[in-house]
Amino acid sequence: FHMALQSGKEALQSVVLSCFSAILSGNQQQMKDAEEELKALQVTEDFGLVLAEITVAPDGPVAYRQLASVILKQYVKNHWAVLEELDETQTSSKVIEPVPGEDTKMGIRQILLRGLGDPLSKIRATVAYAISAIAYTDWPENWPDLF
Repeated sequence: FHMALQSGKEALQSVVLSCFSAILSGNQQQMKDAEEELKALQVTEDFGLVLAEITVAPDGPVAYRQLASVILKQYVKNHWAVLEELDETQTSSKVIEPVPGEDTKMGIRQILLRGLGDPLSKIRATVAYAISAIAYTDWPENWPDLF
């Protein structure tokens, strides 16, 4: 069962990297199609994990790592958690479903902490932003080992 999950995550990573290639190609139609595909992939459980792994991969192409870090920053902002309880008069939330599960969140938090030591300042900056956004909702209750 674990192998099936791993191969699913690897397949997702392959699709995400293919989308990145299309986005960075400069071809307007390929970029548009790839952006739509990435938008559709946001609902998969491992999307944030894959983005975090690409972001902190020291041997990955810098352009891919930067793109992953920017998309991850948006993913955290849009999908991480409900920041405030809605009362009956409010009909919408800023959070776009689905919110990742706790195992996925723990994996993303652990991966991102490794990114703070990245030699590239742009990677460190977007990783720090994502960590601060996560810490806003998760610390101290759900991320007690942050500090």
